[in-house]
Amino acid sequence: MAISATPIKRLPATGDFSDIFQAFQEDGGVIVKGFLSASEVARFNSEIQPALDRHYAGTKSSNGEISKMLGNKTKRFCNLATESETFRHNILEKDILHQMCDAVFNQAYGVGYWLNGTQVIELEPGAPAQPLHRDQESFGFWNSMGPSSPEALLNFFCAMTPFTEANGATRFVPGSHRWAKFSGARDPDFEGFEGVETLPLEMDPGDCFIMSSKLLHGGGHNSTLTERRRGLAISVIRHDLAPYQAYALTVPLDIVKSLTYRAQGLYGFRSAHWTGYSTAYTIWAAEEEDVGARLGLTMGDMKIEAKSTSLT
Repeated sequence: MAISATPIKRLPATGDFSDIFQAFQEDGGVIVKGFLSASEVARFNSEIQPALDRHYAGTKSSNGEISKMLGNKTKRFCNLATESETFRHNILEKDILHQMCDAVFNQAYGVGYWLNGTQVIELEPGAPAQPLHRDQESFGFWNSMGPSSPEALLNFFCAMTPFTEANGATRFVPGSHRWAKFSGARDPDFEGFEGVETLPLEMDPGDCFIMSSKLLHGGGHNSTLTERRRGLAISVIRHDLAPYQAYALTVPLDIVKSLTYRAQGLYGFRSAHWTGYSTAYTIWAAEEEDVGARLGLTMGDMKIEAKSTSLT
């Protein structure tokens, strides 16, 4: 039976956050219209273009499964902090991003959140469709907990060029975040998702799809001859999981010093102060001291309330 309509709601960035969060909970994702302004999209694209021009398509890995997942006609550029002032000072400061992460990761015994990875993902003309997957599969055991598990990861996937079905708009499987059993490519009983119907997430530049790590999705096939579909993926994980990218090795300290307190925390240059639990320093601490304090960082612009009584 064909899928007749997408359940993914499209809500304005200027709307009530409670509506955005409710849509995310119900559908496993929500498109936020105007998450980025036209000027932010233009500035970001301009700033990263020289580095993207020099970057390679595909992967350096010789593993065929990884190559298929990453795509031989797909550019994935990760070093956004050093290349884009707009990214580190505007995009990472979007209140909706932090409201969503707080609502998802800081409930019950949550210990905050930090960046898992950031990528510009550009599909070249002719790029094949990506295999369907759940983002939480990067943490091998998470699928075994099923739909009732807490979120491991949130993906903020922003359109930096038009996303159309023809040029490879991300495709998703409606309702797959609620399936009784989650399976992944690493599971011994994995049967694939070849027979599953998908829908394209067509978006305008500046729109952002905020996606649960439980939702099956994959990049679409770019069937055009000339269009390059460019997206910006901001992957955020629970603070008690290890990130994909080791920012402590790639982000220079002079750039870190220019960031706000909460952006420093996203990159792992702060401990989990904002959770309000006395155990906050048990994760990513410097001998019970804030990582940032050990590095000599000042408190700077604290756009979030530091709740931990351990903070000095």
